[in-house]
This record gives sequence, structure tokens and C-alpha cells, in this order.
Amino acid sequence: MTHKLITYLMVLFFIVFFNVYGDISELPDYTFMWNKYKSLMVVDGFVVGCTERGLVVSQYDLGQDIFVQKSHFLTVDEPVSMNRDNQTLAVKTSENKIYFFDLSNLPNLTLISVWDTQIEFEDYVFDDNNILLSAGFDGLWNFSHQNFGQIQFVDSSFIGVYVTQLELRKDTLYVLDEYNGIIRYDISGNNLNSFVDYLYVPFSVKKFCLSDDRIILSVVNRGVLIGEFDFEHGIITDSIPLANNPISIFETDIFLVFVHNRGLDLVHKEQHDIYDFTANDILPNGDICQMHAINYLFLPNISGGFSLYDIDDVDLAGAGIQGLKRFGEIKDIMFFNNKFYTAGEGNPIDIYSFDFDNKPVYDTSIAEGLRYVSSLESLNDDLFALYRLPGMIAIYSWVFDEGPAYIKDFKDSIEVDPLGNPELYISDKMFNDSLRLVLMIKDASIDVFTINNLNKIEYRNNYRYTGRIEGFVLDGNKLFVATNKKLLYVSEIDSLYNLNSQPIMSLNMDPDEMIYLKGSLAIFGGTQIQFFNYSDISNIILDTTLTDQVNVLDAVIYGDSLFTVTNEYIGIFDITSRWPILVDSGGYGGKMISVTDNMIAVSNGFSLDFYDISEDMPTSIENEHVYLPNDFELGQNYPNPFNSSTIIQFSIEKKSDVKLSIYNTLGRKIITVLDSYLSAGRYNVEWDGSRKNGDKVASGIYFYRLSVNSQIKSKKMLLLK
Repeated sequence: MTHKLITYLMVLFFIVFFNVYGDISELPDYTFMWNKYKSLMVVDGFVVGCTERGLVVSQYDLGQDIFVQKSHFLTVDEPVSMNRDNQTLAVKTSENKIYFFDLSNLPNLTLISVWDTQIEFEDYVFDDNNILLSAGFDGLWNFSHQNFGQIQFVDSSFIGVYVTQLELRKDTLYVLDEYNGIIRYDISGNNLNSFVDYLYVPFSVKKFCLSDDRIILSVVNRGVLIGEFDFEHGIITDSIPLANNPISIFETDIFLVFVHNRGLDLVHKEQHDIYDFTANDILPNGDICQMHAINYLFLPNISGGFSLYDIDDVDLAGAGIQGLKRFGEIKDIMFFNNKFYTAGEGNPIDIYSFDFDNKPVYDTSIAEGLRYVSSLESLNDDLFALYRLPGMIAIYSWVFDEGPAYIKDFKDSIEVDPLGNPELYISDKMFNDSLRLVLMIKDASIDVFTINNLNKIEYRNNYRYTGRIEGFVLDGNKLFVATNKKLLYVSEIDSLYNLNSQPIMSLNMDPDEMIYLKGSLAIFGGTQIQFFNYSDISNIILDTTLTDQVNVLDAVIYGDSLFTVTNEYIGIFDITSRWPILVDSGGYGGKMISVTDNMIAVSNGFSLDFYDISEDMPTSIENEHVYLPNDFELGQNYPNPFNSSTIIQFSIEKKSDVKLSIYNTLGRKIITVLDSYLSAGRYNVEWDGSRKNGDKVASGIYFYRLSVNSQIKSKKMLLLK
């Protein structure tokens, strides 16, 4: 009875709590700055980029002479590759699904359909009638479609050993068998019965490119071979043995372009002269487009963004031109003075405002020429920026006019030595009557500064530690530092800014983050949060340990709540009790988080996600290209709360692939209770509170998530025992 009462009180608290904050949505309400591309495709002057969570469309801005992102589309699964036929784009995901898009309204991407192939496949091509998949040792599969709906299996072919790459030229299908060479089919009859011929290659082929009437083949450890098809079969006619083994192959009227692990080669089509260029920051999956009457090769950068390479001029081909306006990694994010700030490697400080719908809108940038910002801090109405290049801490002041406009004013700076990727911290407590402490945390040391009431900064001292600093807390003059050597350093800073060191403690876990929480040190590490009492600084005591957490990478306290972010999700904890209570989790993960009254911002360094958590948060956001159609409904389970079992009701309007799964509050899947292809109608599914191994779960809050043709809805329920 007592346990039930406690659980009911937790539910009442949960309801009260979320009269202040709305739920964290599974998808971000707004997303910006997607610059970590896997592959690129140029379509009618637009660059379509494939990222880990969806697609991004960028458009060339003539005034800025650079590409600027215009739209994006979130996908449920991670995109892997893209193919195109005329105005239709197909995107393969990590779950072997294919998203089909209409490209006729770029920069907007219009979703046509999503097909769950249920086949592990390597490559795919399509036209107005057929979709063809290569499945490695499982051969070649052919499907018919009507406007990329009503997809039906037609036939398959098992000619060849291991089929991978596919290319379609009119009615001729070229198939790479990595063990034998190139196989050709005539698919004018919409089937695979018309085997034409093959080009046998006595070596392992990893990639090919169709070039006029020739085939360019990348052969493992053998350079490049060139083949042709005559009236009877294919033959090898030439070779380029000195070429680096290309991962991808492109062509212009004059050159073949080979992208390899060290850079790229330009090879003259006739003389086979090779021009080799080193480029260590590129990925191979790009595209060629003509701009200003010049052929440019667009390639993603490993470090973010993409570059353009002039492949008409062998003197310029090795010098990549920055293609995307914001190409570097995001290093810090911050809400400040009702605006939002980002800074990073290769990016200046960008400022966003919020419109009437609470949507972030880019405003302006500070010091556009300074682009290597590693950390941001604020004090009163001043913004502090730590620049890695040049090494300095800069102070910017803000003067607000009567209207919405404001003036940026560079106030002061101090030169520093920011080794590695340092972090800036300004104490919220006065060190003495007129000074605050400012810390610059480096990899294994901390530089200490003071700042007076006029925001004048002075360097004071440097403290060194054993191991990389993973977390720190400054409480008045007490400094706590945790390193990756599982050591906790405890010190007091005296009036001369020297450390009065206390005994060093050994930790039983690898620390990931550390924060001050209601008089305790909270250290996050692995699957634990440990709380230490330091009322006696000479005798730090471990109070308690909470478990079942995924590695927390960043944490921030706002009001009576603790917000955390992991690689997988965001967590919200109530901290009004003695220890934090997890009350909600969801969204995408990241490695940095910032919170204001009604918004959570999270970044993994290459994207920026916003979650509206205001009380009256809308259930959907207009003009966001998120695949959330309304062709199914998910009801509330009953009974709720429940003891032994509960019924989950849903309805679908057409035949669909349906999956119903149960998750705990940490976002971990408990069980999939339904995974079937169902006809239109209303369904009731029972869950008896068991895991997939038959064990019963504990009392608490759970989530049930319904996926219908990759569309997702979820609700909460309460189990009481």
C-alpha cells in the first residue's frame, strides 16, 4: 500500500510538474545548422546533403558567394545513400527503407512515400516502372511500382556471385559482380529475364563508372581498368595502373576524377596524364556541377560542411573552396538576454531571436572575421568569448535601443594561451568584495583570472592536474576537479590565488561531467550519478549513488529542474527532493545543452535542435518538413494506472506495417508487443507488464510507441503493483 501511495504521489507530481514544462517531443521542434554531411547531390543549383538524421537543402547566395541552408527533412532512421531519376530522389536508410521525394519544388522536399524493403541490400536504382535492388550474395531483386506506391515483387536474378553497384542507362541495367565483373540486362520488358552479356574482370572490382561508351573500373590493388562492350561481350581495352584506387569516380569532358583515401586524381581521358592532389578532409560521395562556366566537384568535408574543387584547371584543383556558410563544428551554445548564441570551430558567434511562434530566427553575427570560438559565458549584460585563434578572451557589451534593434560593442580583451579546446567559466559568487574568479579550463590545467566590477580581467595563476579534466565545480573559493585518471582534486584558493590542496580522492568510475547540486557534488560517470557531501572539505563523503543512467555528457540546472543530455536523449529531473527524480526523457541526444523558460537547445557539434517545452506547446509545427501524417490514431491505454495488464488501442486507415513497442523513462526498449502488416481498422493490443524474456517490469512510468509505415506516435502509462 505504501509503495502504491508513493507511486501515485509521483504521478501527481509528474502532472503538476508538466503544468510548467511540456513534454519533450521525440523529434526537435526546430533544427538548424546541419553541416555534417555523408554525401551530396547537386540538383538544379541546389545542394542536397545527406546527414545522420535527415536531408538538408542548400542554395547558392549570389550576394555572399556561398551556399546557405534553406530547408531540411527529418527521417526516422539514419540516411545512408541517395539516388536520383529526373525529379525523384530516393534515400536509403540504415533500416533498409527507401524514402522517395519529389524534387520539383526545391528547396522544399516533398515526400512521396516510404518503402520498407525488408531486404538487406547494397545498392538500388529506379525508373518510372521499376525499382531494382542488389543484395550481395542474395542476387538482384526487381519490383514494380505505381508512382512509388503499391510496390510489388516481380522477379529476381542470381547470375553472378556477389552483386553490389547498379547503374541504369535507359533500358540497360549494369550490375557489378565484385568477383566476376559487369553484367548487363535489358529491362525494357520490366523484368530480369533478358540477360544481355557481361564483361569479365579477373580481379576484384569495387567501383565502376559509365563514361560514354566505356566503363571505368576501380580494381583492388590494380589501379584502374577500362572496358568496352562490343557486339558479343565486354572486353578490357586499357588500364591506368599508376592511378590511386578510387573510392568514387566522376568525369568531365576532359578529365576522369578519382577520389581516393589521400585526396583526388585528375586523369586526362586520352593521354592518361595523372594530376594527384592531397586532400585529407574529404569524403568521397559528392557530385559535379557547373557554376560560372566552371566544372566544380562538390565533396563533403570530414570536419563539417563541403568544399568545391575546380576540376577544369589542374593548377587549382587541389585547392578546395569553402562551400557552406557555416561549415565548422559547434563548440558552445547559450541562451542570454532573450536570445540564443552559438559559437564554434570555423564559425563566428551567431545570434538568434525568437518569433511569435517561439521559432528561432537567425539575427546577426559578432565579429564575422573571428571564427575559432571554443566557449561562451555571460555576466550581467556582457558576453565573454574565448577565442582559440587568436588566443584571447573578448568582452562584448550590449546597448538596447527603444525598438528591437541593438548595438554590439567590443569592450575589452585579454591575451591567453588556450591550448586544446578550453572552456570558460565565470563564478556567480564574489571571491571578495570587488572580484570574481574566472577559470579557463584546458585539457590538464586551469588558468585563473579575476574580473572586477568594471569587467577588467587580470591573469592570476595556473593549476596543473594529472590526467584530462572531465569536470569541475567552483563554489566560492572551493575548487573541485575530476580527471580521467579517476581522481577528484579538492582545493581552496587563497587570497594570493594559490591552491590550498586537500587530500586527493580516488573515484570508482570514469567521470564524464560534474555539477554543483544543492550543496552536493554530482559526478556523472558511465551508468551512475554519485553525490558527495563536502561540508567538511577535508573529508569528502559519498552520500548516495543513482544508477541506470546513460553517459551524461552535459548537464545544466534551471529553476527546480536538472536537464541532462546523453548521446541518445535528453533527460529532465526534478530536484526539489533530496535526490533528483527523472520525470521525462526524449528527443535526440547531443553533447551540449542550454535551457531557458520554455526552450531546450541541444547540439552534437554538427546540428542544433530546439525543443519547445512551454505549457501550451503545440503538438505540431507548421512549415517543418517532418514526416508526421495523420492517417492513424493512438488511444490512451486502459486501465491506466494498471496492475497486471493493460489494453492499448489504435486505428489505421490503410494497410500498413505496424510496430508497437514499450519503453522505460530512459528511452530503452522493454519489448515489442506487435510487429505485423495489418489491414485498415481498429485494434486492441494487450501488454501484461513483461519484458521479452518473460520477466515482469517494476512499477513506474512507461511509454508505448506506435510506428505505422515509419510514422511515430507515443503516449505514457503507469504500472502499479
